[in-house]
Amino acid sequence: MSGTRWSERADAVGALVKSKGYEQVQEALDILADDTSQTPETRGDASGLAARMDELDTGIMAELWYEILRHVNKVSLALQDPVVALNTAVDLLKSLVVVLQEMREQFDEYEKRGIERVGHGNYKAATRRIRKRNRAYDERTSPETVLDPRERFRVEVFLVIVDSLVASLNKRLSAYQVVSNMFGFLGRLQDIPPAEVVTAAEVLVMKYPEDLESDLSAELTHFVKFLDTIGTDKLQDYQGAGVKSSRELLMFLLLHEQQLTQTFPNVEIMLRIYLSMMVSNCSGERTFSKMGIIKSVLRSTTGQQRLNMLSLMSIERDVLREIDFDDVIDDFARIKARKVSLQT
Repeated sequence: MSGTRWSERADAVGALVKSKGYEQVQEALDILADDTSQTPETRGDASGLAARMDELDTGIMAELWYEILRHVNKVSLALQDPVVALNTAVDLLKSLVVVLQEMREQFDEYEKRGIERVGHGNYKAATRRIRKRNRAYDERTSPETVLDPRERFRVEVFLVIVDSLVASLNKRLSAYQVVSNMFGFLGRLQDIPPAEVVTAAEVLVMKYPEDLESDLSAELTHFVKFLDTIGTDKLQDYQGAGVKSSRELLMFLLLHEQQLTQTFPNVEIMLRIYLSMMVSNCSGERTFSKMGIIKSVLRSTTGQQRLNMLSLMSIERDVLREIDFDDVIDDFARIKARKVSLQT
């Protein structure tokens, strides 16, 4: 399983849960545990994993993580689309939060699936000895609250996982929401009142005083009338063949293809700022991952210039594979050749 990509995790858990993957893995582990030709360490590990997979806790977790990773992976793939709009990303994250919040109330369903998966309803905590805490001399002797194994698993494991994911998504969503609150009106530019357009323009001018001029509101009002004049069908004509585009991108293409950037200069800058905002940071994370792979222990003396070149070649490997290096190799060989002509 990959430590950085949701798709790899979703595929791994999906293979375990779908069809008879869970039973097949258990059967393979039992065979390894009973195989005397294997090392004691291998047999011990296989036996331990088989025992873990026979626990109800593991069955419930497999079902839960399959649902979580399935939804997260779909949203993650959508966010990695180069043409996805920022407002669409916010809506996707909001919907994912709602899905996870609904999972919080579905413990009974996941427990039912887990019981069907492992064939019994006994939690691991039921076999553990309940520890008694030593009390201080001045502490009251009121009885401690002891949860039954089912409720303990629900409160200490199931709810913790779901609530942690919801909190993390809300934290990430808040960063997107700040930007969406400023540019969110662009997707419904023709449907909102003129006063709201003027207010949104003033907010953008205050946020980007060095990029946008104060007459942005007047330009936007004029631009809305222009869009109403040409109609929605005309705007859709500027969508490239076979390329899905957001409404904001279509408006940007309209300005350039009709050579209207001089008529609506601030509107063009505003759209360019919005469209250049990064929705996903996957590319940046993978860049750092590449550097860790290239500069390994065996290449600890690699200099900065060579490391930069190797990183660029690895990141852009799709382009690199299409380049013909025969001419480059011939030129290099000719320049570096140390042949000395012998005069007779």
